[in-house]
Amino acid sequence: MSKRKQTKPFWEMTTAELAEATKEFDRPLKVDAFGPPPAEARAQLDRARRKRPASTRNGTRTIRVSVAQRLLNESDAFAKRHGLTRSQMIEKGLRAVLAGKAA
Repeated sequence: MSKRKQTKPFWEMTTAELAEATKEFDRPLKVDAFGPPPAEARAQLDRARRKRPASTRNGTRTIRVSVAQRLLNESDAFAKRHGLTRSQMIEKGLRAVLAGKAA
């Protein structure tokens, strides 16, 4: 049975002890030594990326809204006929409701 080396916290070490404890980090890292991440690490990274909050850009924010499929199809057709994107049409509709122009 090997005894584990007892180390003290970095803030209690002398300068010489710190230099000895951290000398492995003095060498530059070789990029070639790293390969693609293992499947488990890759899956964890993918989960973390999916959970990022929606970014705000140009004063807009991405949100999720549930809409009946038939209504969505009709609204997409309307937007296409009038040369609007779905986002533009929804924005115009919300502004109209907020202004009291629509019921």
